[in-house]
Amino acid sequence: DYSDEYCQEKQLSDLFEQCDILSLHVPQTEETMFMVNDEFLKRFKKPIYLINTARGKVVRIADLVKNLKNEKVKGACLDVLEYEKTSFEDLHANELPTDFQYLIEAENVLLSPHVGG
Repeated sequence: DYSDEYCQEKQLSDLFEQCDILSLHVPQTEETMFMVNDEFLKRFKKPIYLINTARGKVVRIADLVKNLKNEKVKGACLDVLEYEKTSFEDLHANELPTDFQYLIEAENVLLSPHVGG
């Protein structure tokens, strides 16, 4: 149990109704694997900002890009990505996934090299 002074337990339905910024702080488990996908993002009543400093495979990048393009997601800050291994240093520009290339070029996306944890 936590004190209501600093945080409150809410239902997921409240999150979809009221959220402006979604910051993810979950482990990667079977339950959280690609939890943030198109179906999840469509449930928000208004456009949101997304922050992921959790694990890369919690967010399906193709669905995030789709929702950035249709402005359901206003912007994203990503410290982790679903297809990262230990580093992107060995990837060449012509080998980058199309969605990753979009994230690199998007003005409403901030990427950091997995240092947020």
